[in-house]
Amino acid sequence: MRSQVLPPVKSKALVLGSGPNPIIPDDYDPATWSLVTINASQASVPHLTPDITLLGASTLRNKPANVEAKQALRGLRTGSLILFKGRQMPDRKRFRLLRIGYSYRQVTFLRLSERARWNQEVMGIDPSIRPSNGVSTAALCCWLGARTIVMTGFSLTKEGHAYNNKNRERAHVGDDRIALRRMIDLGLPVYTTQSDFAEESGLALWQDRPANQRQFCDDFGD
Repeated sequence: MRSQVLPPVKSKALVLGSGPNPIIPDDYDPATWSLVTINASQASVPHLTPDITLLGASTLRNKPANVEAKQALRGLRTGSLILFKGRQMPDRKRFRLLRIGYSYRQVTFLRLSERARWNQEVMGIDPSIRPSNGVSTAALCCWLGARTIVMTGFSLTKEGHAYNNKNRERAHVGDDRIALRRMIDLGLPVYTTQSDFAEESGLALWQDRPANQRQFCDDFGD
């Protein structure tokens, strides 16, 4: 399934969340890394164009936080866009992206059950555990075959988003802790560039990565 509907990732994937103060790795190179962004996180690095962007099912709705995300995405672009089929029909989602001038080379529509599938296959977590789209995207990169995943723009304690000063509450923190702990227990090659996030999550810092950590994800999916 994944080769038919989901975009490929390079051997290294930088997963950019919307949390405050993301840190791009010093050795990041668009030629050898895939930049994978979630919701409006790419607005914090407007000089970079993501290879893949995952928009959560509610991102294009009209609640205040969603309106802020759409404003942050205005006029930006991505390579491959992943959208979830929810109550909004695909054509309506495309229209809303057109209205804000957000462009993409290709788009894939998935069901939420498919997100649960890759979370379960990569991390072995129960479907009742629902980590954030950011942590789920790190698992997706592993599922797609990335040999190294580096997370930045994440927090389990800090509120708010990097692209505005609204200081909105962070959701899914409890389930994110469970999912991240599972990644660590499995020895998956997932790191972070943020010392505060490393301390609270248990992930190794990218710049201090241990030599004995697994250097690849297993061959997940069909």
